[in-house]
Amino acid sequence: PQNPKTPYFFKSNLIKIKMTSKPHVIIPEGTIIAQIVKEDDRTDGYKYYTIGKLLGRGGFGCCYEFTSESKMRHACKIIEKSRLKRDNSKLKLMSEIKIHRALNHHHICKFYDFFDDDQYIYIVMELCP
Repeated sequence: PQNPKTPYFFKSNLIKIKMTSKPHVIIPEGTIIAQIVKEDDRTDGYKYYTIGKLLGRGGFGCCYEFTSESKMRHACKIIEKSRLKRDNSKLKLMSEIKIHRALNHHHICKFYDFFDDDQYIYIVMELCP
């Protein structure tokens, strides 16, 4: 049995997206990302995030520290849309988002939101210490 004080991390092996090469999402620290907030098919405003340090790289893209306007710190997985070449890859990514959104456990990073722009898909999550 695992020591109850030792944290463990959830890792899904269900979702795998084949990418042609290693992800290189390089966005300078301090860049401001605007999320359009829509309600009833009309733009209701924007949420702004400032990109912080690079936290890591993975099979989908890169993960950066994000700071919201209210100074809340989050982790954000940023995926280049151009790397999702096959329709199957896009479906798998949407499945990952749907699954992660439904999970609620203290050993799993909390899902907050996702949005996209012309180049990237952003998945905003809890920043773990």
